[in-house]
Amino acid sequence: YFDIGWIVANICIFSWKAVELPYQPRALGLEFLFIFLMYFLDSTRVYTGTKGNKTEQRVTVFFFILLSLFSAGGFVFFLVFQVYVLRLDVIFNVIALCFVIFELLLSF
Repeated sequence: YFDIGWIVANICIFSWKAVELPYQPRALGLEFLFIFLMYFLDSTRVYTGTKGNKTEQRVTVFFFILLSLFSAGGFVFFLVFQVYVLRLDVIFNVIALCFVIFELLLSF
């Protein structure tokens, strides 16, 4: 459920940023697109981890670990490399990154 909350919060935050802060149109569009790519990546990661845990297949767990690394990189992007990083961005992305790291440690 955190994925849904994360995407809704980020859409609201980015909508506010688009209205209140000076953005280049291209940068805003790319970051907005990246939100949806991250949601798709993280949903796929959670599904793969659930399936790998239930079936205990090494290939599926390995794919989960690989997706977790990419997902963590995406959250680090939203945490550090956005055009404007708000405190609310930091809070949501640190929580998401903690979830990814915790799930990654549990997969071993």
